Amino acid sequence: MPKPIAIMRLATPALALLSLSACESDPTASLRADWRKCVADAFRTESATTADKSKAADAAFLSCQAQENVLFKKAAETNPYAEGTQNQLREREKGRILKQP
Repeated sequence: MPKPIAIMRLATPALALLSLSACESDPTASLRADWRKCVADAFRTESATTADKSKAADAAFLSCQAQENVLFKKAAETNPYAEGTQNQLREREKGRILKQP
């Protein structure tokens, strides 16, 4: 029976490799990154003219709606439940940008 330490030495690189390959195979990774950049840039612009950061975030999402639609259309090709996560992603992203100074 192999020693547990020997197994862990093999398992850690294997998990890292699996994680890396999973990230590289995500067909929406670049679209998601582009959408997040669009939202961040739009939020920066909107918050310069709007005192209410929440309203600025909502306006930023509206200005990036086309990219969001492309992102979720692509996601739906591989995950039939992707449409149901759209609001969750938007809320999580809104929380992230509102925390920025």
